[in-house]
Amino acid sequence: MTLHEICTKYYNVVYRRCSYELNFNADAAAEVTQQVFLVLCEKWPLVQFHPNLEGWLLKVASNKLKKARAGYVRRSQIMSTSAEEFREPMWEDDIFSRIMCEQLEIDLERYANEVLSQLSENEVILAGYIREKKTNAEIAELLEITKGAASMRVSRLYRKVREIVQEIIDNVV
Repeated sequence: MTLHEICTKYYNVVYRRCSYELNFNADAAAEVTQQVFLVLCEKWPLVQFHPNLEGWLLKVASNKLKKARAGYVRRSQIMSTSAEEFREPMWEDDIFSRIMCEQLEIDLERYANEVLSQLSENEVILAGYIREKKTNAEIAELLEITKGAASMRVSRLYRKVREIVQEIIDNVV
């Protein structure tokens, strides 16, 4: 099989796996899927005769997904003594979180009034911090909670906004 045939045959398989693992976020799934096929192109001479190419592609996808999640965890665990001494790098090597933040911003802009009316006062404040691209450490400091708690609240807010927007879209269509 040629490289083009392999890409055509397995793209949907890899994309569906990534989509499932990323809670059906189409943009994030497409990004990780593209990374998988970039690795395939780079390693084509080495893997073109692999006995289980589908398995190899899914393993690469799994590794890419782990890296995206590990970057999110790593970023949320970085300790900073003060904002002046150290500024946590935002969204570097963390495709999943960057896309999630961008998607949150897009969703908030598009459906701002409807979404904000369904959020609690604390969630509106948190959404404001996210839109200002505050780090989890900064959010934790502002809310006087631990970074782990801030990370969890951010994650829950992403999920809630996605659900609200999906409900809005379902009602429009």
